[in-house]
Amino acid sequence: MVVLQQSYKFNDSFLKLKFKKDRVFLHLIKILPKNITPNKVTLFRFLTTFVWLPFAVLKPTLNQIFIFFIPNIILDMLDGAIARIKKQETYFGKYFDLFSDRINTSVFFLVVMDLNNYALLTLKIFFWWELFLAGFAYIEYLFNNEKLTLSRQFIQHCIYVILILMFILKI
Repeated sequence: MVVLQQSYKFNDSFLKLKFKKDRVFLHLIKILPKNITPNKVTLFRFLTTFVWLPFAVLKPTLNQIFIFFIPNIILDMLDGAIARIKKQETYFGKYFDLFSDRINTSVFFLVVMDLNNYALLTLKIFFWWELFLAGFAYIEYLFNNEKLTLSRQFIQHCIYVILILMFILKI
């Protein structure tokens, strides 16, 4: 694994971070053990999603969203903050994070679909779309192709607009 930049300092330059949300995690990151890397946080998120999966399939409940999904979202923000603040962004980490996000969101939609008795077509499309994006992210990672990345981002934004409209219109 290649680390793009390795050194870090905690000073006023953090006020200039691209994402101001990183400042929320600054004090937590300072006290985290040095061996906690962004990829380790992402791996933990990825594994907890697979712990959640049997529950999501066999007996989905609203509580699962609070137990698994919301903490995974917070940990997703944390792993990004660690990567930027400690300058530990990697090519692998970028795609591992994206892949983990898509799998986590797919399981979320699986729970929400079941809680809605699979009534809304939009939720089904969201579920399959998230799985498609996970696969596409994996292919992007394998081929390291800039055109694939731009294509995915464009298609992703177009589909999200369509799906949100379908959800608003209750299709």
